[in-house]
Amino acid sequence: LLLLGRLSTREQPWLADHAVDGTVLVPGALLAELALHAGELAGTGRLEELILQQPLVLTPDEPDGPEGSASGGTGDGGAVEVQVAVGPPEQDGTRSVSVHARPAAVEGDDDPLGAPWTAHATGTLAPAGGRPPVRPAAWPPADAEPVDVEQLYDDLALKGYQYGPAFRAVRAAWRTGDEVHAELALPAPGAAGFRIAPTLLDAALHATGAAGLFPDDGAVRLPFTWRGLRRHADAPDTVRVLLRRGDGDSVTVRLTAEDGSPVADLDAVTFRIAEPVAADPLYALGWETPAERSDGPGAGDVTVWELGSAAHPDLDAVRAALDAGTAPPTALVLPVPAPEETHPAPTPALTAPAPVPTDAAPAATDTTPHPLRTTLDTVVRLLRTALTEPRLESTRLVVRTRRAVEAVPGEGIAGAIGGAVWGLVRSVQSEDPGRIVLLDTDTEGGTGTGTRPETAPRDSTLARALAHALATGDSQLALRGTDFLVPRLRPHRPALAPAADPAADWRLATGGSGVVDDLVRRPLPEAPLGHTEVRIAVRAAGLNFRDAMLALGMYPGEAELGTEAAGVVLATGDGVGGLAPGDRVMGLVSGGIGPVAVTDHRLLAPIPEGLGFAQAATVPAVFLTAYYALSDLADARPGQWLLVHSAAGGVGGAAIQLARHLGLHVFGTASPGKHRTVEAAGVPADRIGNSRDLSFAPAVRAATGGRGVDIVLNSLAGPFTDTSLELLVPGGRFVEMGKTDLRNAFRVRAEHGVHYRSFDLMEAGPDRIQEMFADLVALFRSGVLTPLPVTAWPVTQAPQALRHLSLARHTGKVALTVPRPLDPAGTTLITGAYGGVGRIVARHLAARHGARHLLLVGRRGAHTADDLRLHDELAALGAEVTSVAADVADAEAVARLLAGIPAEHPLTAVVHAAGVLDDATLRNLDADRLDAVLRPKADGARHLDRLTRDADLAAFVLFSSAAGLVGSAGQGAYAAANVHLDSLATARARAGLPATSVAWGLWQSDSAMTGDLSATDRARMTRGGLLPLTAARGLALLDAALA
Repeated sequence: LLLLGRLSTREQPWLADHAVDGTVLVPGALLAELALHAGELAGTGRLEELILQQPLVLTPDEPDGPEGSASGGTGDGGAVEVQVAVGPPEQDGTRSVSVHARPAAVEGDDDPLGAPWTAHATGTLAPAGGRPPVRPAAWPPADAEPVDVEQLYDDLALKGYQYGPAFRAVRAAWRTGDEVHAELALPAPGAAGFRIAPTLLDAALHATGAAGLFPDDGAVRLPFTWRGLRRHADAPDTVRVLLRRGDGDSVTVRLTAEDGSPVADLDAVTFRIAEPVAADPLYALGWETPAERSDGPGAGDVTVWELGSAAHPDLDAVRAALDAGTAPPTALVLPVPAPEETHPAPTPALTAPAPVPTDAAPAATDTTPHPLRTTLDTVVRLLRTALTEPRLESTRLVVRTRRAVEAVPGEGIAGAIGGAVWGLVRSVQSEDPGRIVLLDTDTEGGTGTGTRPETAPRDSTLARALAHALATGDSQLALRGTDFLVPRLRPHRPALAPAADPAADWRLATGGSGVVDDLVRRPLPEAPLGHTEVRIAVRAAGLNFRDAMLALGMYPGEAELGTEAAGVVLATGDGVGGLAPGDRVMGLVSGGIGPVAVTDHRLLAPIPEGLGFAQAATVPAVFLTAYYALSDLADARPGQWLLVHSAAGGVGGAAIQLARHLGLHVFGTASPGKHRTVEAAGVPADRIGNSRDLSFAPAVRAATGGRGVDIVLNSLAGPFTDTSLELLVPGGRFVEMGKTDLRNAFRVRAEHGVHYRSFDLMEAGPDRIQEMFADLVALFRSGVLTPLPVTAWPVTQAPQALRHLSLARHTGKVALTVPRPLDPAGTTLITGAYGGVGRIVARHLAARHGARHLLLVGRRGAHTADDLRLHDELAALGAEVTSVAADVADAEAVARLLAGIPAEHPLTAVVHAAGVLDDATLRNLDADRLDAVLRPKADGARHLDRLTRDADLAAFVLFSSAAGLVGSAGQGAYAAANVHLDSLATARARAGLPATSVAWGLWQSDSAMTGDLSATDRARMTRGGLLPLTAARGLALLDAALA
């Protein structure tokens, strides 16, 4: 038997009333009804089983095309053709049944056979059997508790189920234990032509939501299998339903008329958590070079004044100039004082754990305002005064920050405070459109070249950028060198494709094309450990120039990506002593970029206290290389002179530190842009030369009084090598690290009278490496050595990291971080846990990610019946809940909170979802309102960041808001707090720490921040493009952000 039909929202408009997360799906009840109808025609009136293979999606009805158009004006482009096939009878009387569908043919299709068919459901039919007797019963049952269904469909919509009027049939419900009794009545008109309308059968299952038969974990559950469906009579106007909870996510369904006569029975319908049909993309903020306009004002037409300059030291001086009759400038630059100017902070720390640069938090007893407050207060007062000066109405106010945004990937930021300024000013831009420009530079000067804008040429980068802003309306700019960039939102996609099997181990490898973007995760089968081997869970891997050459296909010979790593010991071979599972180690690990790696125990060493995994991963190769070169090969002695080429690089930086320990005098070379880095490492400015030309030679002669140097540690080639050889004293030692310009040692000795030695670290052998490693660890522990500055990238961005490395944009070292999976045995801390979104996330982490130890934090802890019900739901999902009332804005409270986590369940994940709203325009924004918003969100995030830096976290998730990016009027404080979180995540990630900040739009939840929004408020946000997220969609996006 083969039945053919057609479905569309035009021909069956009631189908449009069945949507999940905005996608119209054909109800499973309709597929079950079609299969049962076909079975009755074939004499098999019982649907023994129907398994839904995949959702049948209906696209929205297209509008009628113009008369005579190619579309024919059908207005039904979303229709699907359906076929129900019943197979021949088996020996036991059963028959197979299947439901297939395909897009309906439209005029103009070239394929005469039509689109291919897709199976949406398969199952088995059986003979119906006898009709059950009438079962009159008291209604409702005497011991049943009433369930409030007044808000049922509003609540279901919040969870992702959008049921229109045709499906809203539940009129009343009661619950007794695992049973739910409900009364259904369908509105008319509805689905016609069915003995039991699929709208009614689907609605019978809605009562599970009203009575809470399943955990309220934010997941969307859809019927997956239907077993034992029998129809006994046509459905009357009012139907009673009994639902009984079965094993797992299944229920038994019985439909009866008001007199108890049977209408239909369903032995079991099993639900399955559904993946979103079409997930919204994630977006990331990137910076691009815009096309410059020629139809607007030119750079020569732009006049710029700057506060803090000699001519205009403050706003009073600006007013005085205007009083004197000077024409207002095109732009008035308002420089934001660097946080270190208002609250001194150390330069980027060389040891960890350490605070984010420039954002060191005062002690808990310190009453000094945090620099975040003082900086924002300064900006608020400056803008408020400048915006109310009538003579500046035509002047653009340029709020200038320095390295507040990461406009060039990998450059990092100066601190998270600058990001808060950007969030605040974006909000003010919405309040006063066209008045303010945000400008970020990478130098102290406003032009991006280190000069003051008032003394810069008229064609300066600043003038060009402001001319562009005037012509295009772009109000956010970043100056980098002589270029200016503008921000753009683009879909976020990991540069590295996911592993084919997420559960399998893999190793990062080149694809063989010689293109840096061609990287793959190569499966790594597990092999038995050798006698001296150790298996480690890799947390971070150091990158070296050799890796960039490998990715570009320029490295001679075969080799694997990765030479060094840090992580946690998983297992050891029989001959390994001194190491045990759980130990934190760093070492030389060939091919160690992946979740798991194996190496010889002699190539490993314990990570010194205070070093994070990313820092530790960048220690072995460069410090062992420098140690071996200076101590073993150069036989360095106190008082000797050392010339270090590429002194801002990894080995160069390590050699400078070791040279200081050995009592050597150091002369270093680097590109001019990195001279400050070399100077910060302890090399005097007059002992730093240019690595881009040969001018370093006379500088070396001058520094050494014409004598020359005793040792050259070289990584350059060609004439640089020749010149360096000439700088050696007789008998000096030239130690070559490079591979591109190797010389003959005998010839060098004959021509220059010096010793020449090229080398590879591994020639030292594992035993000597073990000895050197032990010395280095002791020097780190004593503070003689410190790790180099690290620029870290998630392994999913490995191509960008290698490109950054190959272009020599970094100083110090580059690392890749490899995230650990969420650990069910660890503790997951959630702040704002009792808010609407916090509850949803807690359930999701327990249900989907297997979190078994949840630390739920709120200012008042669990203080309502709903909070206790949340605990019960989480317990039913297998999670152990600890509830703590704590103010995360209080550093001491956070410290006590973390100290209470048991050692057997260490902290492994943090989700910071706390926050409050206190909207105010710039005119009404005062210190108290700023503080109220900053405390739970910004202060809480900083305390959690600082106090968890020594934890082995799988995730550190910050719940930010799109308000900080789009600039919501009246939300300056809230925007500042949220972009502060975004910047904090950037700083953590570049330091090699786990960090994900998600700038959410509005969630469809009754949280403290959104519960008071009126219908008008929500409509206004919708018109602005901010569509509320259902719980299912939001959780899917959260999972994507963490992938």
